Amino acid sequence: MGNTFNVSGITIKNRVGCGTACDGRIKELKIFISQNPITNYNTQTTLIYSSSVGLKDGDLLNFNNLNLSGRYVKVWGKNSGTATWLHLSEVTVLGCAGTNTCVGNQPPNPFTLSSSPNTSQPVGSIFNLSTNPSDNDGTISKVEFYSGNSKIGESLIAPYTFDFTPVSPASYILLAKAFDDCGAVVSSNNITITAIPSTSNCTVSSNISLGKTIVQSSNYNSSNSTLLL
Repeated sequence: MGNTFNVSGITIKNRVGCGTACDGRIKELKIFISQNPITNYNTQTTLIYSSSVGLKDGDLLNFNNLNLSGRYVKVWGKNSGTATWLHLSEVTVLGCAGTNTCVGNQPPNPFTLSSSPNTSQPVGSIFNLSTNPSDNDGTISKVEFYSGNSKIGESLIAPYTFDFTPVSPASYILLAKAFDDCGAVVSSNNITITAIPSTSNCTVSSNISLGKTIVQSSNYNSSNSTLLL
């Protein structure tokens, strides 16, 4: 919605003019109201509609007497299982201008990234990355982990950790980025980990005896049993 608003109600109108052909297509809705962009449809649910019958032609859903605030509203609809389109004709958000809590926002505090182990390890070993950023005037919304410029993972809740498993021998420069609830971001220190070649000469084991001929030793007896491949 661009700015922060106090949301007092939401009205959702199902499609009009489809008749009984559209009845019951929408049996579940999730409505999300948040200060930040909504990316997780499992943990940020604000309002839920669920019905075994579903919405009919022109049905209205009213969510009243809300006391919520945010900049983003997203509606998620679940198809009833038929390979048909979902239709909502109108979504109305009621409310008034709120206080933008992000005005004058301070970014997260400086923080450090660490790895355990922090020494060279064979390829395929797990390096546990961990950090603990904080924010003086808000909360940490997520921490992203990077190898160079490539994102390798993220953590949404404290403690913020990620297991990194290098797949080839090399030195890797890693860092983390902490985001607060207003979208401000701060990067950690860089750390370098090294994945060294495996100590085994075999990276992939296979049946090396397959198809070989077995030769019995010439002096085979009960006390001397030698088979040569």
